Amino acid sequence: MKKILAVVLVLIVVGHVNAMEVAPKSPLGMSVIKNGALVKLFYRAEQSGKVKVTIYNEDGDVVFTETMKDTEQFMRPYNFKGLPYGEYTIELSDESGIRIT
Repeated sequence: MKKILAVVLVLIVVGHVNAMEVAPKSPLGMSVIKNGALVKLFYRAEQSGKVKVTIYNEDGDVVFTETMKDTEQFMRPYNFKGLPYGEYTIELSDESGIRIT
């Protein structure tokens, strides 16, 4: 019985140590995943800084904007439900420039 408890304890410790390993970092830049009316924006930079996200409708009008300070990475969901059907553009600007998708 003691051997079984010792083996179980070792397995628990090994499992815990493996779970604590750091996952590889995502690539730098921005990516967008669309699932119906929900759009997820992923962002990662080399260093923290000011990041501005602006969403435009197909007429070029600003639908939404937000600015984040001291940001190195984030995932933001944006819900387009309730907005008129059409093409929308996401613009992300940071210290390295402007990205548009």
